[in-house]
Amino acid sequence: SSTPPWEIQCSADAVRRLSALIKLSGGIYFGDDVAEQLKLITATEAERGSFLHTVRLRCSPRIYAFLREGLQRYPLSQIRLSRPLTQDQWKPLKAASVMVLDVLSTPGETHPYPVQLDLPSWTVARDVDFRRWLFGFGADVIIEVPKQYLLTTSLTFSGLSSM
Repeated sequence: SSTPPWEIQCSADAVRRLSALIKLSGGIYFGDDVAEQLKLITATEAERGSFLHTVRLRCSPRIYAFLREGLQRYPLSQIRLSRPLTQDQWKPLKAASVMVLDVLSTPGETHPYPVQLDLPSWTVARDVDFRRWLFGFGADVIIEVPKQYLLTTSLTFSGLSSM
């Protein structure tokens, strides 16, 4: 017996939704609110920003080079990178879809490079893989927003120091 056409179409639609969620979330955790997921994947590019939350970091030169070169984790339209410092040897990315921050890099700082990522609420609030990725940079990244990450980082490092 052959598969009915409507089942094939339903399967294809489900795969498209899954692919969109993976791309926008940067992982395989999608939260538990299907309505929220559908709003995000059916939104136009202009509407999508209202469903995303910004994570703002400042990076050391070493980690910034890594992030700048490894932009496959998130859609380029959801990433904003700082401009190079005047003494930097690298040039800004040519990719038209990578946005450059208006905020300038700060020479002389230990973390002179600001980076912003726009992510779904479930990724920012509860994605363990995202937190492992972000906190894995250790002292090479200063998390400015969201504020709840500042508390999490402080509690984690104070717990480690008391061991």
